[in-house]
Amino acid sequence: MVKVKGIEIELNDQKYILPPLPIKAFSKGDASAKLKKINDDMRNINDDGLGAITAESWGNLVELVVTALRRNYPDITAEEVENGFEDVTALMGVMQNLVSQSAEFKDKVEAERKNATEKFLEQKKKA
Repeated sequence: MVKVKGIEIELNDQKYILPPLPIKAFSKGDASAKLKKINDDMRNINDDGLGAITAESWGNLVELVVTALRRNYPDITAEEVENGFEDVTALMGVMQNLVSQSAEFKDKVEAERKNATEKFLEQKKKA
């Protein structure tokens, strides 16, 4: 049973639910920097689909996918993730989903922060 909703992915012919990255990946880790590096590399891909995705970004992606998957599958390993994708194209699709889920999450957090600040300032004016 999955604890956290997400998107369905397939590793070694087995289906998994990939949830968004947990907040601690940002607050206690370096998920933002890793996602930025991956995103920067994605922008440098040529029209033919080849380009500048570095080994560092591939490693970062696997690490972030493992971090997200461990929310639902605590025992999953980096090796299982690395070996589980049929090809680079499948991993690229997961990367795009992971980045977009994280961007949506970041936008929600920013909106909540702004809303909380506005409420605080409003209450302060009334006091």
